[in-house]
Amino acid sequence: MVKLSLSPEAILSELTCLPGKSNYYIAYSGGLDSTVLLHLLSLIKQTEKINLTAIHVNHGISHNADKWQKHCTDICLEFGVTLISEKISIESNNGEGLEARARKLRYQVFKKYLLPGDVLVTAHHQDDLIETMIFNLLRGSGPAGLSGIPRSRRLNNSWIIRPMLGFSRMDIEQYAKDKNLIWVDDESNDQTTQDRNYIRHNILPVILNRWPSANKTLARVARHQSELVSLLENIASDDLSGIIDSKDNSLDCRKLTIYNKPRIKNMLRFWIKNSNFDIPSEIILENILNEVIYASNDRQPHLKWIDTEIRRYKNRLYIMKSANETDFTVDYRWDLKAPLEINHRLLKAESVKGRGLRQNLIGKNGVEVRFRQGGEKIKPVGRNETHDLKKLLQEVEVPPWIRTTIPLIYLDGQLAVVVGYWVEASCSASGNEPGWDITYGQPYFRETRNENI
Repeated sequence: MVKLSLSPEAILSELTCLPGKSNYYIAYSGGLDSTVLLHLLSLIKQTEKINLTAIHVNHGISHNADKWQKHCTDICLEFGVTLISEKISIESNNGEGLEARARKLRYQVFKKYLLPGDVLVTAHHQDDLIETMIFNLLRGSGPAGLSGIPRSRRLNNSWIIRPMLGFSRMDIEQYAKDKNLIWVDDESNDQTTQDRNYIRHNILPVILNRWPSANKTLARVARHQSELVSLLENIASDDLSGIIDSKDNSLDCRKLTIYNKPRIKNMLRFWIKNSNFDIPSEIILENILNEVIYASNDRQPHLKWIDTEIRRYKNRLYIMKSANETDFTVDYRWDLKAPLEINHRLLKAESVKGRGLRQNLIGKNGVEVRFRQGGEKIKPVGRNETHDLKKLLQEVEVPPWIRTTIPLIYLDGQLAVVVGYWVEASCSASGNEPGWDITYGQPYFRETRNENI
């Protein structure tokens, strides 16, 4: 198979792998890699008429940060590309390093602008892939870490694609030289106190000197590991089909423990990843098994890492954002026409017939969204009497820590919907009446940190 040269045609062939036509956003730092990618995309924009916007995030870490932002503004003007620039303030917290924190905040900026179906294009290349593999190998990562960086993946309802993964840093440098491109150099890239920089400057050159084709070989290893990850996830999905409750995303511990430890760990990794949380270390996975899943039946154990918690209640396993990371004291006004974001979860309303919250009850001011304070009462559809909400939640065995996180929909001061559970009988649609079916989704804010993003 003949390798394509780094060209607009090569990049376009990667972009067309994603479904549909989209708006494209490039993560543009002003450095060599993203400058080359920006130039290539600007050429594609001229021929394919794609919608292209560059996003520059000013981290404010370097004393040159404002100069780099000005440079990005000038280059985008020259290339005829719209630029969005945002400054962020980085403070490491929850045990995160500065780099990990910067990455998370950077993606929060990206997600502000990405609509469903939009594509974020990043300038990762083959050398980044190899550096990530080596870094993850030295951390003791499994197949997911050794698969390096995926060419594309979902980002909430959008996409991330890395069309230069098949090209080396040398290819990119040659392209920039041929096109007389101008870029900025981040001085932190030369600081070998950072692990990835140490690999780039001190380890990878030694490997390539001894084995010149190591880049291609290691890229092949990454593909093999990626296939293995896909296989393991298919197995986990099949295993979990009779264990997971789709309503609350919890796992049945009794069914889970039928399997051996490696298979349980595989299911846990898949479950945690699909719940949009960071996959924990091997040590934490062992602790989840020994301290939570295998704990005696008279306990209600829980385990926390960074800002994630796993709890067991009545032989079911739950995953959630730590309580101190969420705020359920704020009330919201909602018109139901568009999803409402609360604590990194989306409250959605779907129009239905004969059930849900009766649409003709909702005026121009919409509804009020609150959370439990105590003393709430409701007469659910199908019940003859009004009940204390506390007793209803106990009746259906909702875990205590989840009870305060359930959105409550109020109409003119009356509790009308306990989202995911009950609709007040006097507010419910019936027959052919249009109603709103209201749901509260899983958290969606996490990005896997081992992808060198």
